[in-house]
Amino acid sequence: MYNFYGEILFIVVVIAAIVYTIYFTFITHQKEKLKYLTPLYLIIFIVAISLVVNIIQYRHYEYDIHQVVFEDELNLSIVKTEDRNFLYNKITNKEVTYINVYEKTPYKSNNLQPIYFKDIGDYYLVVFSPDNKRIIENERFLQGDYERNEIDHLVLIEKETGYIFDTQEYELIGLEIDLTSFQFGNNLIVFGVFIPYENNISFYQYINIQDEYSIEDVMSLHENYYSDNIGDWTHPSIHFHTLGDPSEITAFGISGRYLYYQDSYNRIYIGAYNNDTYGVNFSFYETLMDEELAKEGYIKVTDTGIYYLSNDGHLYKTRGYNIRSLIEINVSKDDFESYIFE
Repeated sequence: MYNFYGEILFIVVVIAAIVYTIYFTFITHQKEKLKYLTPLYLIIFIVAISLVVNIIQYRHYEYDIHQVVFEDELNLSIVKTEDRNFLYNKITNKEVTYINVYEKTPYKSNNLQPIYFKDIGDYYLVVFSPDNKRIIENERFLQGDYERNEIDHLVLIEKETGYIFDTQEYELIGLEIDLTSFQFGNNLIVFGVFIPYENNISFYQYINIQDEYSIEDVMSLHENYYSDNIGDWTHPSIHFHTLGDPSEITAFGISGRYLYYQDSYNRIYIGAYNNDTYGVNFSFYETLMDEELAKEGYIKVTDTGIYYLSNDGHLYKTRGYNIRSLIEINVSKDDFESYIFE
């Protein structure tokens, strides 16, 4: 175990010895010797002070949290007090503990405290912050520079495993994440991102988590976790706003390995994706560009494909290609709203 107090005591003794030596040399009138020894004493003194500072910082250092420790079932809530906030497992009636890829002994997190908490199905969406008084406003999370220590962290906690997935990504520094936009596909977590000074989503970011993900070792952690923006070479689906051109994403849906999005130019794209050894590959098609009812919102993405209401009032299903299947004729808008999609 790290002996914090022993290290401090040793350095205090060294500093005291230096001070005493300087004092003794001075009072014994060995001024000539003192003239040569003072620079050496000064260097040792500075090094000792630096060691004290580093030890204090190490004392307060805390590893990243990679997994919530639990048995049987994870049922979390947030507890806020005047002094600190923490996550609480309602099954055990105790504050949760964590482990990470480097430290397998469960520990409580004191530096990072939850300030935002939401149940979003298979995950809990949590913002951890060094400041438990901080407030998340307008359901928007600002991604700080993660090379700094004192920043907030937006994470997802998987209920089944307790794994903690951080949304940190270099390209997202200075951008805001829409906390109401999270959706899920096959091995994908997807969320909308605002560029600075904009009120509408500019692009969607994904987190890809492979089945081999674990925190048993660093390789299993990092090689099976990847984040990037959704798109491909022909349809990057990133909308950069310029003066007089309010380009933005107005609709987005994903289920299974299928997805669609619509932009402020009233263009609608349908697509699919797959995982391979090189990552996630997206393919987009402009099949529905002329389908006005689909653009009005009469479109539904499911695990088996994409349903939409055509201009002539028929219900079609497509899997992202130019091929479509007729499902039912003469379907009204109300019928579409109440239709049970497979």
